[in-house]
Amino acid sequence: MDFIFNHQAICSADLKRSEQFYQGFLGLKKVEDWCNEAEDGSWKIDFYCDGQSPWMLEVKWTRDFDGEYDHGTVGADHIAFVYDDVPGSIKRARALGYTATEPDENGNCMITDPDGYLIEICDVKGLEE
Repeated sequence: MDFIFNHQAICSADLKRSEQFYQGFLGLKKVEDWCNEAEDGSWKIDFYCDGQSPWMLEVKWTRDFDGEYDHGTVGADHIAFVYDDVPGSIKRARALGYTATEPDENGNCMITDPDGYLIEICDVKGLEE
């Protein structure tokens, strides 16, 4: 059997803000069966999926964290999604207060999530060729 990608985990300072971004803005679905939390409330994990691929995003909150995440030069660089209206996603992201770049030469843009992770929005037209 070959390896199959299952999920990527990121950390969140505020799960509610992350939910607003990943579920509200990107339209991912929360996978309630996979969500989990410590009995003592020290951590909580939410999972999201796109409903089309087996890939999931794990978003973890830790109670004792009290700062901003330093993504540094090692670790996740960005997470990419395919979408059919990159200019529309930029407009909508900015209207909701998220930072978004202009499309690059391939028609793709970067949007920053509430914890500073870069989310690449890839133009589906560029992938169909």
